[in-house]
Amino acid sequence: MPVTADPSTLTFPNGSTTAQTVTIKNTTAGTITFVNPPWIASSGFSLANSTCGLALAPNATCSIDVVATAAGPRPGTLTGTYKPSGTAVVNLAISAPVPTPTPTPTPTPIPTPVGGVLLNPGSAAPSGQVTFSGAGLPASRNLPVTFDNVPFASITTDGSGNFATILTVPDSATGSSHQVCVTEDAGPVCAPFTLEARPPSPSPSPSPSPSPSPSPSQTPDAAVAGGGGSSPLAILIKPPLVFLPIVAALGLLAFLGLYLWRARPTPPIGEVTILHRAPEARVYEAQPATPPPPAPAPAPKPTYYESPGSSAAVPPPAPPTAPPSGADVPPDMPEASD
Repeated sequence: MPVTADPSTLTFPNGSTTAQTVTIKNTTAGTITFVNPPWIASSGFSLANSTCGLALAPNATCSIDVVATAAGPRPGTLTGTYKPSGTAVVNLAISAPVPTPTPTPTPTPIPTPVGGVLLNPGSAAPSGQVTFSGAGLPASRNLPVTFDNVPFASITTDGSGNFATILTVPDSATGSSHQVCVTEDAGPVCAPFTLEARPPSPSPSPSPSPSPSPSPSQTPDAAVAGGGGSSPLAILIKPPLVFLPIVAALGLLAFLGLYLWRARPTPPIGEVTILHRAPEARVYEAQPATPPPPAPAPAPKPTYYESPGSSAAVPPPAPPTAPPSGADVPPDMPEASD
């Protein structure tokens, strides 16, 4: 081409007011004459500065500064017409506005629950009881307990954040897998729980219905008696007379047994030797000797009393004689008998 543009395309950012330059060159050996005005920019663009005139010498160059005057996106051209019938075109463009990036919000840190809880055992039937314990929770707090996010109890932690209590499984619970949680400030702390099948309730055993007792049939004698009377046979078969025949039969059997026992033949008596034995002789032991009586104490000296008018002493009366003691009498000896 006789006339070239470098670059062949100018792209402007949306809202930019900075000029961009394009270089025009005559590639022929002769002078090129442009039509007045030599270069025209389409709507939305304008020429800020230009060194290109109506004539361009051989192998010569000139420059044109182009500015965007509209908002994008918008296409356009920079056109130069030269004689006798040539056209040089530079493509122009304004890019689409770049959307302002929305600032990414800084995520709020989610607090992490502290501590842990445990169920022992981890399964039970409805209305059953389990031990619910935990450690590391907020200290000295009353915290709600939920069963599948439904509050049904509460616990109180000690100064170290520990607790232990007995929970009763809701009687209305259904299904198999459940969660038992303690809700603290940072969120729930949960333990899995498995609901066991409800034990079958024992069915009541039917009470036996009383069978009707057969009504006693009337004996012919009783039927004959009728009208409230009693026959002799009916009287005999009623207590206590009904036992009399039994007692009589037993007495008869006892009498026959005694009679037959006495009527049995006596066995013959053989030779008998009778041995007489004299009684053993009785031996009498001698009575132990009685120790002699102690010697009598010496008699006191006689005391003499003087009679009035007499100088002779009168002796005292003699003491009476003591009767013989039992020690002086020999014991009776029993007679020997054979």
